[in-house]
Amino acid sequence: MNGKKNRLEEGITTLILLLLLSVVAIFVVTLISSRVIFSLRRGFSSVDTIVSSYGSETEISDVLARIVGEYENVDNLEDYLREFPDGSVLEVEFKNLPTLQTIIATTRRPYAVSKIKAERTIPVVEVTEAPNVEIVVVLDCTGSMGNKASNESLTSRFYEQREAVKAFIEGMKELPDVDRYTIGVVVYGYTTSWYKDSSHKELKSLSGISDLQRLYDEIHEGFGDPPDTDRDIKRDETRCQNLVEDYTNTGAGLKKAEDYFTEVGPENKKAIVLVTDGIPNSKTKDAACPNNIVCHGSNSACFNDARDYLRCRLADTSSEYLSEVSSQNFFGVRDPLISTYAVTVLEDPKNSDEAEIFNKTVAIFNAFSDTYYNSSDATKLTEILETFLGEITEQSSTITIERVIPGTNLPN
Repeated sequence: MNGKKNRLEEGITTLILLLLLSVVAIFVVTLISSRVIFSLRRGFSSVDTIVSSYGSETEISDVLARIVGEYENVDNLEDYLREFPDGSVLEVEFKNLPTLQTIIATTRRPYAVSKIKAERTIPVVEVTEAPNVEIVVVLDCTGSMGNKASNESLTSRFYEQREAVKAFIEGMKELPDVDRYTIGVVVYGYTTSWYKDSSHKELKSLSGISDLQRLYDEIHEGFGDPPDTDRDIKRDETRCQNLVEDYTNTGAGLKKAEDYFTEVGPENKKAIVLVTDGIPNSKTKDAACPNNIVCHGSNSACFNDARDYLRCRLADTSSEYLSEVSSQNFFGVRDPLISTYAVTVLEDPKNSDEAEIFNKTVAIFNAFSDTYYNSSDATKLTEILETFLGEITEQSSTITIERVIPGTNLPN
């Protein structure tokens, strides 16, 4: 009995041990399987991370290459989503701010998500627009302009003046912002007038290529008989003789231009380009200036009054001058916003009396012009007027500094 009982207990103990060993074995097998599965999943995740990162980087690089190479206009790019046969999903987003452009590429796979962001900072610079420019060219139409341009020249001063103005107009036509510029031409002697075309229409307030070409043609046609071959042009071979009386009233020429500028908006830049070869010897009445009288160049006593009139019209309202006539100080009447560019073609004085008048005249232009040249050689007029145009355009040019995102269409 006792033996049978002992065998039964041994059987139960063996069965319990077998059950314990089975549980341990199952646990060990489960643990090993979990580690294998985890390793496999981790491997899949690593592969997906590499693939997704590569996909995002590749897409951003491709987008940037297309933008920089100007195959894409950044303003036209829109967010997009793309699915691939291997299960990858690519999403690209664009965010454009005034100072920052952002491209975000996100690639999603079963075991990984990769997001790559590229940013470009865009500097912001203000754009400064220059005002429109009004130019009046004031030309000497007196008889002395028919003299030789220089001692060795075969051309007259009228010819050189004509060619210089034509070159000035050509220079304007070549300006990239030519439509901002307006031009007119005043001629003067003792009296003044706007230069007129063959139909007697005043040539002022001209703008644009077609108007400039018309002015160019009218300047050419109005000086010389015939204009294509006449190089020794005299006053009676110009339109001047039908527009103004002879003798030199430079102050009146300036007044004609300055009066025109009172009709022009204050926001516009204004410039006078004056060409003359004569000592002022005449004046007409002008209530804005002292000694409001009329005197003619045929009377040598008029020279002092003529120079005073030039001072009054050339000096601006902030500049003071000493009158030769009254020995009193006066302020000029020119608007300081009107820039004056003057060139004189004055012959070298032959004696002390001429030297005194010469020096007084040159001193007036030196003192009150923004830019002034004197040359006894009229063949230099083209070069000098080109210099004037360069100064005018430099001082009134459009400063356009644009905020440009690489890949956008650049201005022409």
